Amino acid sequence: MFIKYGAEANLKSLMEFGKMYFNPCKYFRALEAEQLLKGIGDCNDGGIVTNAGRVFVQDKANNFYEAEEQCIAFVIQRCLSIPIFCLKQSSDVTLSADECAEIHKQFPNHTHALIIEDEKSFLENIQSSFQQKAFSHHVFYEEKFTIDFLDFLEAGLSDIDFNIPKSSSEYYAEIFTDPVDKNAENLKVKHFRIDNSNFFKTMYRKKPFFSSQAEYRIVLPYEKIGTGTVYKIHPFGATLCKIDDLTQ
Repeated sequence: MFIKYGAEANLKSLMEFGKMYFNPCKYFRALEAEQLLKGIGDCNDGGIVTNAGRVFVQDKANNFYEAEEQCIAFVIQRCLSIPIFCLKQSSDVTLSADECAEIHKQFPNHTHALIIEDEKSFLENIQSSFQQKAFSHHVFYEEKFTIDFLDFLEAGLSDIDFNIPKSSSEYYAEIFTDPVDKNAENLKVKHFRIDNSNFFKTMYRKKPFFSSQAEYRIVLPYEKIGTGTVYKIHPFGATLCKIDDLTQ
């Protein structure tokens, strides 16, 4: 099921009128940079952070630079204005007293929970309302890159039908993997580009600190916003209750 925490009026508006409030990616990056609402902000949102290793950098003059045992972090600039809507995905709606207290601490304005039991119906609503231009998937939690996330960046699909943007000759980053164990069985060296067809997938990685949120994201790669914006979907059935009432 999906669970959306928030203010009562906002959740009622979502359920009864289909008013979905999206924030741009840069909103979440800025919150942590300003040390505000630690549970929401993530300064790496929409970015790429590599493991320590051999790094190649190419400048605009096509000069290459190489360095050993380096980490590199950068943001895909186009991501900064892409709308994001966040939910929790869980098989259990109940909360421990500690979990409830943590939600109130991280999200002081969240008093209620909207429980969406029928995930399939809700995602079909998203698919039709956004005319197959919304990308939907769970978030990966990791400090640096993992093979699972690299696979997702390269070829991962949305959980709903999605019109993949066309690739372009210009690209934002080029990724190579060079495994340490050259003799490993089933070794698969990766080489692909982050371009218009997949740049938005970089918004699906967060730090392990946030893993308890079990976040599921709906991203609108074809849209650009500068601040919080309401988009409309069809009204749907769900259960609205107080967060405190979910405590075991």
